[in-house]
Amino acid sequence: MRGRLTGLLGDRSHADQYERLFDIRSAFLHGRAMTDISTQEQVMARSLARQVVEALILATQSGQISSREDFLDSLLDKGAPLI
Repeated sequence: MRGRLTGLLGDRSHADQYERLFDIRSAFLHGRAMTDISTQEQVMARSLARQVVEALILATQSGQISSREDFLDSLLDKGAPLI
């Protein structure tokens, strides 16, 4: 997922943000001890989600998606070397 996110948004910092947020999600779901989710983390989650949705909408409008599988594979191919 980190590779695809990086491929979609073109920047490794987004993969790092995703990993941080995923760790918070995992702690909650698996019942691990966790601290309160900070306002900064909440803003980061909303911002990242918004950027992903915008990039996906742009990709569909520009005709970049021939098939779901090919599109996801191409994102991974583009993003994996960056992480």
